Amino acid sequence: MTSMTPEAVERAIQRGEMIYQVELQGLDFSGRDLSGGCFVEVDLTGARLTSCNLHETRFSECSLRGSDFTDNRLQETLFNQCVMTGARFSDCGLFQCLFSQCRLEESQFDGSAQIGTQFLGGSLSDSGFQHAGLQGCGFSDLEALTLRLSGGWCEQSAFMNIDMRQADFSAARFSLTTFFACDLRLQTLDGVAFHQCQFTESQLDGASFHQAILSQCNLSSLSLRQARLSQVQAQQTLFNAADMTGCDCRDAQFVQANFADAILTGCDFSRSNLQRAVLARSCAIQARFDHCDMTWADCACAQMDEAQFHDARFGHTRFHRVSTHQSAFTSRSGIIERDEKLYAAEEWIRQR
Repeated sequence: MTSMTPEAVERAIQRGEMIYQVELQGLDFSGRDLSGGCFVEVDLTGARLTSCNLHETRFSECSLRGSDFTDNRLQETLFNQCVMTGARFSDCGLFQCLFSQCRLEESQFDGSAQIGTQFLGGSLSDSGFQHAGLQGCGFSDLEALTLRLSGGWCEQSAFMNIDMRQADFSAARFSLTTFFACDLRLQTLDGVAFHQCQFTESQLDGASFHQAILSQCNLSSLSLRQARLSQVQAQQTLFNAADMTGCDCRDAQFVQANFADAILTGCDFSRSNLQRAVLARSCAIQARFDHCDMTWADCACAQMDEAQFHDARFGHTRFHRVSTHQSAFTSRSGIIERDEKLYAAEEWIRQR
């Protein structure tokens, strides 16, 4: 490889020349205009790239180990198949950037502001996004062991096909964000805020959401066996057709939540608010609803054998065709044992 000075690199880019197979290790490009540049198979190990113009700059198959982009603004910058272990992007603005198949282990994005930036393939293991702001960003098919997202906020973004079991979510906030086919088993998500988020095809067995916010989220058809949902705020959240066997759902807010067709065997909802919740056709054998508020809840056609309803509050609560064999009630006052309109509709359908 040949070598060049920062001044020579800047002039070559201004002439429209490609920077190909050049050694630029440890050089200081601070304040340089490298916009529109094309770096191919260039060694920029330890290079300083702070406060320089990287608008529409492309790096392909480059070495950027330990390179410093701190406090920079990157717009439509492309990194393709680069080795970027330990690269520093702290407090950067990254707008519509692309990291494709890059090795970003131990990289730092702490405090960065990112809009529309995509991380496709490669690795972000041991990397930090602490207190970062992510809007419209995408993370797909990555290695992300011990990824740190603590204290950050994420809006209208997507995490796809990622093992996130060891990621740090502490004090993070997510809104309108999708987790598709992510592995979150046994993950600790206590106190994390999720608003209108999707967890499509993700694995959540044994995950802990203690005191988390899950308002208007979609967890339908997922496996949440033995998950901890105590003291969650899960108003208008979808759990329909989910497997929630053995979940701890105590002292939680499930107002207008939907558990239709869910498996709730052995769940403990003690002292939870289930006002206007839908539990229709659910299987809640041996579940506990002690001291729950089930006013206006719909449990039609549910299987609630051997369930406990000690001091539960009922009012217009629909128990139409509910099986409660060997279940325990302090009182059944407020329960609608048979919904006449629904019964008439069922009879009409049966006789057709």
